[in-house]
Amino acid sequence: MTTLLEGFKIGLMLSILAGPLLFALLQAGIEQGARGGFSVAFGIWISDWLFIAALLWGFSFFNELSAQPDFRFWITLLGAFTLGGGGISMLLSKKAPEPNNFSPSRKTDFQLFIKGFLINTINPFTVFFWMGAIGAMAVQQAFSPGDLWILCLGIMLTIMLADTAKVLFAKAIRHFLNPNHILWLRRISGLVLLGFGLWLLGQVVF
Repeated sequence: MTTLLEGFKIGLMLSILAGPLLFALLQAGIEQGARGGFSVAFGIWISDWLFIAALLWGFSFFNELSAQPDFRFWITLLGAFTLGGGGISMLLSKKAPEPNNFSPSRKTDFQLFIKGFLINTINPFTVFFWMGAIGAMAVQQAFSPGDLWILCLGIMLTIMLADTAKVLFAKAIRHFLNPNHILWLRRISGLVLLGFGLWLLGQVVF
C-alpha cells in the first residue's frame, strides 16, 4: 500500500506540469471534443505503459544503452526536431474548425492517437523520467520487480485520472469558444511545442 501511495504522489507531481502533453490534450479536447481528447490521451498512456514494460523487463539493457556517450545526444536531438516541427506546423495553420461542428471519424481518432503517442515517446523527459524513477527505486529503495510494478501502477492511475479531468475540462469550455479562439489556442500550443523543441536543441548545442 505504501508503494502504491508513493506512485500516487509521483503521478500527482507529473500531472500538474504544464508541458507539451497538457497543451496537446487541451487542444484536441477543445477542437474535437472528448473523443478527440481521449484519442490523444490513449496514445500517451500506451506510450507510457510500453516504456514501463520495456524497462522492467530489460532494465539492464536500457541502463547500458543510456550509459552510451551518444545516447542522450541523439534522443534529445530527435525530440527537439519532433516537437519543434510539430510546433511550426501548428503555427503555420491558418484555418481553425468550428468547435461544435466537428465530425469525428476513425481516421481522425487514429491521427490523434499517433500524435499523443509520438509526443510522449519522442520526448526525452519521458525516457529519462521512467528510467530515473525505476532505476532509483530499484537501486536506492531496493524495490523488487513486484514493488516496481505497483509503483508504476500508482503513477499511471494518477496520470490517467488527471488526463481524463483535463479532457473533460476542455470539452466543457469548447462551447464558449469560436474559431478565432481555437486558432489562437492552436498557435499557443504551437509556441509551447516549438519552445520545448528549441530548449532541447539548446541542450544539444551547448
